[in-house]
Amino acid sequence: MHTIRVSRARLSGMLVFCFLLCLAGGYASSLEPGENGFDTLPLFSYLVWVLCPLLSLGCFIAMLPAKVGSAWWLVLGALLLMPQIFVWVAVMDGVLAYLGILRHGFFGHF
Repeated sequence: MHTIRVSRARLSGMLVFCFLLCLAGGYASSLEPGENGFDTLPLFSYLVWVLCPLLSLGCFIAMLPAKVGSAWWLVLGALLLMPQIFVWVAVMDGVLAYLGILRHGFFGHF
């Protein structure tokens, strides 16, 4: 069997792809804003905002022990990961507030 060779550049490519998907999800949800942000939220946007930051986090963690590639790829990965994690926390907070699990939510309703 052959081992899988993963470079930091390929993992950074996945981070860029997930970042662009998060931007596309934000654009799709901005086309029809509802009263609280979740009543007209497209399913694509919700799935992207939940799954892409998790995939990006996994790719960034996989970048740490990788020996192939420059350390600059780690910096790029961290810069692309930070806004996605913020979006993930805000979306999870909004969903929990929308469902009534949180009373007001940490970020409020978006």
